[in-house]
Amino acid sequence: GAIMQFTLRYSFDFQLPEPKPKPEKPEKPEKTDTTYLAGGVDTTGMMLEVQGRMKSGQEEIEIAVWDKNEIDGDRITLIVNGQVVLADYTLKRRKKVIKVKLQPGKNYIVMRAENLGTKPPSTAAVEIRTKDKTRNVTLVSDKEKSGAIEVTYNP
Repeated sequence: GAIMQFTLRYSFDFQLPEPKPKPEKPEKPEKTDTTYLAGGVDTTGMMLEVQGRMKSGQEEIEIAVWDKNEIDGDRITLIVNGQVVLADYTLKRRKKVIKVKLQPGKNYIVMRAENLGTKPPSTAAVEIRTKDKTRNVTLVSDKEKSGAIEVTYNP
């Protein structure tokens, strides 16, 4: 019998990939005297979520809020452009109507949940009325985010 022998040599450079850096958490903005900030955060650090938009050619509008689903004790605060227009209000079946004046440009109607009722999250039916149109939106808020409506007023 014959014996055959082979020697195999192979060399390579192997480097482990660099670990990816972990993304940093964004810092909360400094507190200001307005409730709505362009970054979508209010002065308490609560995130804002625009859940409806409309345009208005009228300076004065009516905002109606009510609980159209099951009455479960939701308490809300309504804020328009940083001004509280309805504080710690318990939603009812009957509409609560508030008149407000808009500023030229974008205006924000924010619903902050003061509690979550017996069936979270906190929901409110919101109707915005001008002379020529009506817009209905259901705003949803909880302890992490507040629902908002953006109304653009073009005089």
